[in-house]
Amino acid sequence: MRRSEARVLRHAALPRPTLTSTTFSGGGVVASPSVERSRTFMPDTTVVAFPAGGPEHQRGEESLARAGVRLPVVHRAQGRPGGSSRDLWCEVRNRDGALTAGVVVKVEPSRKVPWLHLGRIRHAGQWLDALHADRSIDTLVTLRRALRHRDPRLARLSVHAYRLGESALEQLEGELRARGWQQEARERDYQRTSLVSLAGDTDALSARLAYSARRGIRGVEKGGWRVRRIEDAAMAPRLQFLHEQAHERTGGHASRVDLAAAVAASLADPTGSVVFGVYHPERTGPEALVGFVHGVLAEDAVVYSTAGTERAPDIGAAPLGYGMIWAVMCWAQALGVPWFDFGGITPEDQPDHPLARISEFKRKFRGDELRNASDWFADLSRLDATVLRLAGRLAALRR
Repeated sequence: MRRSEARVLRHAALPRPTLTSTTFSGGGVVASPSVERSRTFMPDTTVVAFPAGGPEHQRGEESLARAGVRLPVVHRAQGRPGGSSRDLWCEVRNRDGALTAGVVVKVEPSRKVPWLHLGRIRHAGQWLDALHADRSIDTLVTLRRALRHRDPRLARLSVHAYRLGESALEQLEGELRARGWQQEARERDYQRTSLVSLAGDTDALSARLAYSARRGIRGVEKGGWRVRRIEDAAMAPRLQFLHEQAHERTGGHASRVDLAAAVAASLADPTGSVVFGVYHPERTGPEALVGFVHGVLAEDAVVYSTAGTERAPDIGAAPLGYGMIWAVMCWAQALGVPWFDFGGITPEDQPDHPLARISEFKRKFRGDELRNASDWFADLSRLDATVLRLAGRLAALRR
């Protein structure tokens, strides 16, 4: 798709010029100010939306990489798990046309009103910073026009505001609130985590762990358990079995995760995500795989995404989790990623929480516990927002 076919929106600083025309060019829309004032009110920020995974997405990702911006795997053109043809690649460009940030907007039909679409951006901190850098624009109007032109049925956009540090997160949240975003009433993603520094070499990293964690890592090595990268998508049924086993032990419901896509994504982009497995020293075939962990690159951290292990008499109390997490940490450290994010942790004062034992395991790696994310949304159409609210009330009455 040519650039002229992209959705381009420019929004000028206040006071705004009178719009004398709206020009359509190859499916794109540019709001044009009057000729005599066009130079004075040239916009500082441009938002462009393309179909995700296309050539524009690829070029944008390469441009950001040259500028030293490491995109989270969920925003990459290749190796993006669970992508669909509805997804959008949304760029922010400065006055000089230079790309400053880009994200994938995951677009799905609303379950309550299927003819309307909902957009979701995970790990959106860097992108939100770039979008809010120009204080002269109304960011919600900018996004509404750019995204609604590409997908007229897109009714709502939600973002996972992600920051590695509570003060930085609070600053981002203040910016969102001031710009008209609304905080989600319920958590859609984890908001508190344990963050482990990957600074130094592996010896320095090991020295910072609790003794029990180091002992667990050594136990996996001495026991003959093999930890290696999974490179065969045909192992997906076994991975799903291990995933479900782990959730049954914690009393949770194992959502259907496309683990075949996760393995394929890690192979398509080996720097964006990884799936490590631990293999039984005496078993053969698929049953030799007795545990796995999936790690994905976020903004400045590799995030523990999901995992699963088997429990059986010939496994006993082998500390499989320690060996797998250590493998992901070493992989992230080799990439130069500064942090490992455990992907959520429960408070210490909730010992009866179903995930309390998992959180106790995570604490053995001596990370800093902090609030690092929150969920926000913006309605892109008042009419569609009303329809969604009414549908929600009707659904509540039927329960």
